[in-house]
Amino acid sequence: NNVDALPVGADRFLAAASNRSTIAIDLFDVETRPFRVLHRQSIPLDFADPYGLCMGLRDGAPHVFVGDTDGTVEAWRLGPDGAADRVRSLACESQTEGCVYDPVDDRLYVGEETAGVWSVDLESGEKRLVHAIDGRVLVADVEGLDIYDGADGRFLLVSSQGDDSFVVYRLPDQERLL
Repeated sequence: NNVDALPVGADRFLAAASNRSTIAIDLFDVETRPFRVLHRQSIPLDFADPYGLCMGLRDGAPHVFVGDTDGTVEAWRLGPDGAADRVRSLACESQTEGCVYDPVDDRLYVGEETAGVWSVDLESGEKRLVHAIDGRVLVADVEGLDIYDGADGRFLLVSSQGDDSFVVYRLPDQERLL
């Protein structure tokens, strides 16, 4: 369903995908020159229907964050030997999809499709609503999330699929700009 990639070397990246057919996270260790998959692995999930997914480098290790259509979001730490350990589970009231990890503030931003955007402190597990679906600024479904780190600052970008628009928040204070 969703795919994300994380650089792990000059000519390599780790790709992860939520697999709704096998109820798993599929991982691919990919070399770019020449392009080829060096290793493939599957992490079974105890989910009904895996959906949204994102990746990030946390505490020096790749992490995969994956959501279920029931609102569960899990964090998985990937080890160098192929080990995968579930390190956190979070609960939202309904289906989540887009997410993005912020390594600067150690936060996970999660889009709950019909509720809004959540900011999760990964150390404490504290969850705070950044912006609720209001039918004006943020319209259901909340879909993709990303962080832009530029010369003018850092920004959280959120797509509002319900009205084909996007919302921009300044980080770290999460003030809405657009």
